[in-house]
Amino acid sequence: RQLSLMILAALPGLGPVNIRRLDAAIEGGVEQLLSMGRAKRRLWVPERVVTELEDWRKFLDPEKVAQSLEALGADFITCEEEPYPNALRHFGDRPVGLYRCRAGKRLPDRTIAIVGTRKPSTYGRKVAREFSQELGLSGFCIVSGLAEGIDTEAHRAALDSDCLTSAVLGGGLNRCYPASNRGLMEEIKD
Repeated sequence: RQLSLMILAALPGLGPVNIRRLDAAIEGGVEQLLSMGRAKRRLWVPERVVTELEDWRKFLDPEKVAQSLEALGADFITCEEEPYPNALRHFGDRPVGLYRCRAGKRLPDRTIAIVGTRKPSTYGRKVAREFSQELGLSGFCIVSGLAEGIDTEAHRAALDSDCLTSAVLGGGLNRCYPASNRGLMEEIKD
């Protein structure tokens, strides 16, 4: 099931809300879409998704993904698994799965996100750093998106204070955006 959800999540035409809806409606679960014939798929999904399902390997090559995850010391967890972050569970559009850079690691229950503009004022930077430091020293893991501006300040302050920080990346485990934060990303991994 995990591999099936990984494949379906990689298709551009589905999305987490539709995957959940189909999982509840299709006997045997949404993964049945991968083995259905074209005519039966048409009963469940739009034509463009039928086409994507026929050629799903162009969106995700399981062997390459497995090799990449192993090389990175990473893994993939579904929203049905225990290590999936509790803070995301109540969202109807939560991702069906997450790639984690640290296989087997889970976010602590005491987490807080600090996010904001990419072009903060000097005052905004100062406040983000102070919040991050104080919250980190109070036992919170600081979560942000590794973007320029407030995100960078939050991560940096947590690291400088020897506190936990975690970056949630929209583009993949190996894709650092902006590239100027590559060093920061490596520090967070370490």
